[in-house]
Amino acid sequence: MTNLEFGLPPELNDSRLEGFIMSAEYVPDPIVPDGTYNGIITQVEKQADIGTLRITVQLRGNTGCCSDGATPIDGKQLDYTLWLPKKGDELVKSQFSNLTKRQEAIRGIKKFADRMLLKIETEKDIEDAVTNNRWISLPVLAKVKSRVYNGNIYNQIKSIEAVTAS
Repeated sequence: MTNLEFGLPPELNDSRLEGFIMSAEYVPDPIVPDGTYNGIITQVEKQADIGTLRITVQLRGNTGCCSDGATPIDGKQLDYTLWLPKKGDELVKSQFSNLTKRQEAIRGIKKFADRMLLKIETEKDIEDAVTNNRWISLPVLAKVKSRVYNGNIYNQIKSIEAVTAS
């Protein structure tokens, strides 16, 4: 698409690369401060190749700004990763305990189900929930933590739990 197709004036329809100075213009990603935030689940995606569910939470109903002092916390989308058991995991010890990777995954699913007040007994319950979008729009409390990976700081959701009426 050209700039004209985007409705921009003809003087902006220039194919030359726009000049920039990285050291003067680079802005790091705004990071949500560590804490617990209100949000809703907006997407649940099974990542079969790595054996996880990626649960995306959009933060809503919070006050404050991210690390840049300008970006609101509300509207940020962060992911929670739920590990699923894979074939062969019963043969591999976990790096975190004396359990197998399969036992660790099932323990994680149990904790997730308990915190989210969900009934998960088998993998079919998870498949059904994902296929039929049963978890979309559920309100949650998301515990957000920043982490360093390859020299960059990222946000991740360490845990989520159902918001219950008090």
